[in-house]
Amino acid sequence: MVSKKVLASVCLATLLVGTQAAAENTGVESVAGNASDATAVSAAGEAGSELSQIQLLEQAIREVEAQVAREGQSETMPSEAAPQSTTQQISPQSAPVLSKVTPVMKYQGQQPVQHAQGSTSPAQAPRTVYRGGTGLSAETPSAPLVNDEGFKMDAADAYEPGFIQEFDNGAINWLTGVVTATGESYASGLEVSSRQARLRTVRAATIEARKNLFKILGKIPVTERLHVRNILHSDEDVMQYVRGDMQNSRIMSTAFNEDGVATVTVSVTLRGVFLEKLIGKRVSFHRLNKNPYSGSTNNAAGAQNSLPITYTGLLVDARDVGVNPAITMNIVDEAGQVLYSPRIVTRNVALKKGMVEYAGSWEEGVASERSASNPLILKAVTVQGKARNNIVISDEQAQLLKQINNANKFLEEGRVVVVCR
Repeated sequence: MVSKKVLASVCLATLLVGTQAAAENTGVESVAGNASDATAVSAAGEAGSELSQIQLLEQAIREVEAQVAREGQSETMPSEAAPQSTTQQISPQSAPVLSKVTPVMKYQGQQPVQHAQGSTSPAQAPRTVYRGGTGLSAETPSAPLVNDEGFKMDAADAYEPGFIQEFDNGAINWLTGVVTATGESYASGLEVSSRQARLRTVRAATIEARKNLFKILGKIPVTERLHVRNILHSDEDVMQYVRGDMQNSRIMSTAFNEDGVATVTVSVTLRGVFLEKLIGKRVSFHRLNKNPYSGSTNNAAGAQNSLPITYTGLLVDARDVGVNPAITMNIVDEAGQVLYSPRIVTRNVALKKGMVEYAGSWEEGVASERSASNPLILKAVTVQGKARNNIVISDEQAQLLKQINNANKFLEEGRVVVVCR
């Protein structure tokens, strides 16, 4: 664009030329009739004035051409340079200025980040994890707290309530009366893949398990001086019955692994008919005709009406005396007087449930349904007998037990729980 100053110069020069031309025309007409000498002088002055006006006009034209040339060069610059130019601002009172070029950032490949000495790189720095709340955060460690390389958790054994007494190749749960035994057998060489070999191996393992079950059964104490093996050796009828029952014992599990080893577990329950056949001739579960608490009958009758609480059973804490479970047991006082024995509990209860429930923990004893919701809790002082199966309580506790049982009769119903550990 042509600046306003140049245009003004051109217009002024044109105006002067036109004014001078008009003045010359007027002067020629007014002096047409003058003398020839005046005409010569006038012509010489006009020639000088006309020369100066022409020079002024030419100078203005040159300025316009120069300005046009400069603007043409700026408009025809290469297209790749166009993004580098900035907007040119021309003040009305200042001369035109050239535009400045803005430097362009060129892309460079990713360079490794340099960290100051002793600093931590972002990959190694702990990551901050938002955990909610206001201003609360936790740091996640860059390395695992536990090395899980080769880590393997062992499978937890299934929990079985009750006091479990372990034997070689078996065990007995004194809460349920279930006796279990395990037997193993090995298949030979190439016969492992044969179905016939697998059946023979499992059959041999079952026979071995039942032999172990018979051995464990013989070790179980019946009374303080009598074990099951004593009964079997002295009574042939009982022996034959038990052997037949062993042959039909329940198979609980069977396993056969890739190494050709068969494992079989069998069981029998010391309850009901089996228990009656086993010890029926040796142990009497009938109650005594004479009340074992007869000496305190008068006191108990008076205390029966005065007891504010109804007790539902007996819970004996024998964890500190090392009691051993047995099929039958006695509870006596320090003087040896019998407070609870097979002759006190009813026969049907003793054969169906066992005369005592042995609990494996204090929590099990408290939660037992047998002693119900409000048992009388006594603590054993010591144990008696070769088998350590008879429990001794203090004389004070014995007197209390007599009074409460006369009022509630829970001993006759076999509602007795003993905590062994």
